Amino acid sequence: MKLSTFFLILPFFIIKNHFGQCDSTIIQGDFFITNDTTLSGSYYVLGSFHVLDNINVDVKKYSNNSCGLLKVYADKIIIDGTIDASFAGYSGGLGGGKGDLVSSSTGDAGGLTGCSDSGNPGQIEVEAGFGGADGNGSGGGFGGKDGRSGSGPKQECTSSDDAGLVAGASGGSGGGGGSYGGYGEYGGFAGDGVGTYNKSNLGLSSAYAINPGYGKSGGDPGDLYGTNTGLDIDLGSGGGGAGGGGRSYSKGVDGNNGGSGGGMVYLNALSDSLIVTGSIIVNGEDGDWGGYGGDGGTGQSSSSGCCSDPCNDCGEKTFSCGAGGGGGSGGGSGGGIFLTSNRINYITGNLNSNGGDGGNGGVGGYGIGCSYNAPFGCGGNQSISTDFGEDAEKGGGGGGGRIKIFASDCLGNIILPNVDVFGGSGEGSADPGYFHLDNSLPCQAGSPPPPPLSIQETLDKYFSVFPNPAKDLLNVDFGNVNYAFLVNAEITIYDVFGKLICQKNLSSNDFLGVFIDLSEFNNGIYILKLNANKHLIERKFLKIN
Repeated sequence: MKLSTFFLILPFFIIKNHFGQCDSTIIQGDFFITNDTTLSGSYYVLGSFHVLDNINVDVKKYSNNSCGLLKVYADKIIIDGTIDASFAGYSGGLGGGKGDLVSSSTGDAGGLTGCSDSGNPGQIEVEAGFGGADGNGSGGGFGGKDGRSGSGPKQECTSSDDAGLVAGASGGSGGGGGSYGGYGEYGGFAGDGVGTYNKSNLGLSSAYAINPGYGKSGGDPGDLYGTNTGLDIDLGSGGGGAGGGGRSYSKGVDGNNGGSGGGMVYLNALSDSLIVTGSIIVNGEDGDWGGYGGDGGTGQSSSSGCCSDPCNDCGEKTFSCGAGGGGGSGGGSGGGIFLTSNRINYITGNLNSNGGDGGNGGVGGYGIGCSYNAPFGCGGNQSISTDFGEDAEKGGGGGGGRIKIFASDCLGNIILPNVDVFGGSGEGSADPGYFHLDNSLPCQAGSPPPPPLSIQETLDKYFSVFPNPAKDLLNVDFGNVNYAFLVNAEITIYDVFGKLICQKNLSSNDFLGVFIDLSEFNNGIYILKLNANKHLIERKFLKIN
């Protein structure tokens, strides 16, 4: 029976609303979720919306359909299972590119991996990793900074054969954390490239300085947006992208993308209770790894050196040190949860809007070594080992999101949710988000209504509004209602928050029907009330473009 209930309500018609690519769906009757599923957009349920126990509803990610949210307007709402909009918010920034290029002011770029003009001095420069892109959303974390290149002299064949040594480049720095209800954290430093070594009985060319690339500080966190206590709610923002690894003998590795922000869940019970015993989760996504730094290597001809003598010692080669890793990407901020009803509220479940952790920094590249046992006539033994590049720091953690409950002041309310709005961690911790509870809406639960009277039955049977949904004009029709019932009657229209939008006292000219101009109405669901002869009839309608 539960399965049939779920599938019978699927033949509804779909319209587009104004929020990105989010669909708006009207469901005539109850909407029971009995199997795990994915939803997004707005649902106007003319009945009860119920997510059963042990059932999971995932919210489709913003990156998939430019939506990232689930809004439900229903007479009654029951969440016994889970609504999970984690990572469904604005996406993180793209990761920064790796250090790739080799250049030379003397035209000797080939000397990094081979031999170039071996009898003369020369300079070699390796490219740094790049910072990632900014995260998306109003509070997107900023991408990190581009790194600094590394450079040094190549080998030079002289009477003593001086080796070359090229310092590694740094990585791009880490992405900042996304922000929404709380500030994200700053991204971490990139890993330094190094130009250090240990050698024995070996000369190095001094024609050009050995200049390692030093890592820069990470990207800033995003800005806060929205309010802590107002009626607004939004998606969480993405973290800045990770830095790419610097180049040495080998190329670095590209940085990964920043974490996505949490999505948004909005639940409004219009004429009955709001019950949450399960979980609603809108956590931000963790950041990802920064790019690894490139490894050092040996520039030579095949397995021999670059000089013409037969010794092939370490002095005939160009060595490079490890490059620095890229900083990790920023975590996404927590998203938004908004719950409201002016009837009975029973909210004892889990409400989570935590920021994602910053991603790990990329590992620095390895060094290289040479050990030479000199044969007779080739001088003494030689050795050199270059050092590893430095690991980068983590990306910034995402800030916590926002959770808002606007409940009635009904005496039967139980509002004791388990709320988490923690900020994510990186090198430190991002700021927590914000939880707001307002239980001052006038209670409209009341006592059960009396049995319908004949006038009430007549009005309820014949009174109608159409089309529904409506664009520009709404027709209010009284059908076969006795005109005597409509004397001194009044029509009022309210939005879902109880704000009076329109009021009209009926005259005898209106008894055949009333047309209401909706051109100035915002898109959304409204409640039209007919107060006739001390009897109140309500009809809901949806305004669309």
